[in-house]
Amino acid sequence: MADGKVVPKEMTEDEREVADAGKGGAKGGKPPAKDAKKGAKEEEPTPEELEKAEQERLEKEEKERKLAEEWEQLDEETKHIRLNEDIFKEPCVKMQNLVVLEQVEKLQA
Repeated sequence: MADGKVVPKEMTEDEREVADAGKGGAKGGKPPAKDAKKGAKEEEPTPEELEKAEQERLEKEEKERKLAEEWEQLDEETKHIRLNEDIFKEPCVKMQNLVVLEQVEKLQA
């Protein structure tokens, strides 16, 4: 294992968005810019923007539904392998020495 490299857990896109949103808040962030018009209301989104947001939401739901269907069709062994070898959920070790990789493959065969 001397030639292995430990790879830390990676964050998903959703986790990154939450982390980025948290950084801009309380600590060390710039204060929000002051509006010249304090009484001004926020602009309402245009119908095109609303339609685009709805379309994106529907596409995301459809993608999640398809992934859930695919997950349900997998057998227990494949679920276990995918769950425990997911770099977003668990840290992993990647071998970089090709000689060692070939020896590991021979042992597994």
